[in-house]
Amino acid sequence: MVTKKTETPAQGFDIASTTISQTARITLFHPVNDVPIVDNDGAEMFVEVYGQDSDEYQKILRLQKNKMIHKAARSNRLSLTAEMQEENALLLLCACIKDWNVLFGGTVPEVNAENARKIFAEAPWVKEQVDAGIHDRRNFMRA
Repeated sequence: MVTKKTETPAQGFDIASTTISQTARITLFHPVNDVPIVDNDGAEMFVEVYGQDSDEYQKILRLQKNKMIHKAARSNRLSLTAEMQEENALLLLCACIKDWNVLFGGTVPEVNAENARKIFAEAPWVKEQVDAGIHDRRNFMRA
């Protein structure tokens, strides 16, 4: 049995009292100094994302899985390469972006998968922070 230690136990905590939000804002932090980064107006840069428990995330994940299952059924074998897994993970990540305030190339680009790919390719640390944010349920839960 794995237990997590906390400084103060959550005594009387009712699991049913938690509320899970579909989206959360992930503040971007400088990759070296670990301080929030801001745009030219002083506003924090963020990426608003759908979380791993959201309907949107689950819909996209199921579409990807179904596509693999149908492909395997047609060929009577499952063929999954590392590149395919990486591409699916990137597609899922890009599709889970709802909004952002990200200064890129001097402007805040339109929110779409193509621009997300460009940003993630140019700044992998942004991709890493967004991915971690999507998979950290604490960003989406309120007790």
